[in-house]
Amino acid sequence: MGNQTPTVSGTSLDTDTLHLYIDENGYYCGSLTHLRPILAAFPGKLFDGLDGGGLLSAFHSWLLNRGYTEDYARYLVRCVREHWCDYLGGNLSALLERKSQNYLAAGSALFRFLGRYDEWKMLLHKHGVSWKKRGRTYFLGLILGRSNLVDELLTWMDAVKQRFSWERWFAVAFLGLSGLRLSEGLKVLNMVAEGRLDEMYNPDIGALELWRFKDFLRMSKKAFLVPISDRVYDVLNSWRFRMTRHMLVKPLKKFGLPIRLGELRKLNATLLRKGGLMQEEVDVLQGRVPPTIFAKHYLSLNLKDLCSRAKEILRPYEERWLS
Repeated sequence: MGNQTPTVSGTSLDTDTLHLYIDENGYYCGSLTHLRPILAAFPGKLFDGLDGGGLLSAFHSWLLNRGYTEDYARYLVRCVREHWCDYLGGNLSALLERKSQNYLAAGSALFRFLGRYDEWKMLLHKHGVSWKKRGRTYFLGLILGRSNLVDELLTWMDAVKQRFSWERWFAVAFLGLSGLRLSEGLKVLNMVAEGRLDEMYNPDIGALELWRFKDFLRMSKKAFLVPISDRVYDVLNSWRFRMTRHMLVKPLKKFGLPIRLGELRKLNATLLRKGGLMQEEVDVLQGRVPPTIFAKHYLSLNLKDLCSRAKEILRPYEERWLS
């Protein structure tokens, strides 16, 4: 296995030998030295879709076998398809300008699949990107281009508020106030629209307890608590609108506004940290601790006090967004 090398000859590519470079665990076990010129000459032969037997198909299967959801696996595959020259060419500058960690997550997964993760870490270091390991979850933190993130997003929020209908705007504001991922925020709003607010809301601590629902405890993607004020509760109590990602993205494109919905979680965390919450407290609110640790240690703490302090920090932004 791996002794033969696919060759580029004339205008044909011997793709039949590609299977020799995928081991029994689904990893690519060939050489990047061999892979790069092949991809440069014949990207369509190997990057041929999810069911064509090419390298992307193997990468997609590898992601699914490691517990990635179908939607997220397809998203990472799409990132690799569109930017494989950047990943394998060793230049991440264009990807870093997008200020999205999803492109780095795609690169991290790709290099793991290729069995060249050490090269990926060196590539990150070369571009000034920090990374740290926490348990089995890897977090990639961008050093570049983050200094004005809060001001940029607050200005973006003001522009969106001026153009969106109330229902769509509240969905956006809810993402900023809750710190939930887009899919989680929409799921909460749709559950509320179905009349399930009382199942989630704990009046004793003034928060939505999402840890009660298995849909919010997905592998490393979790959500535990969402502190909500009386004002937000009143809106949710009368909320009867089902929302989709398309309903938010389409008007953003229509009005020529950048799609920054995925960055509102970072905005929420940054505001809470600047407002005085410890990093561990922000991690609890945003679901970045294992469920067993949360149940064992944090459920016995004064969550009412934590939620109260979080709401007080976010109160000026709630006034700005919901007035």
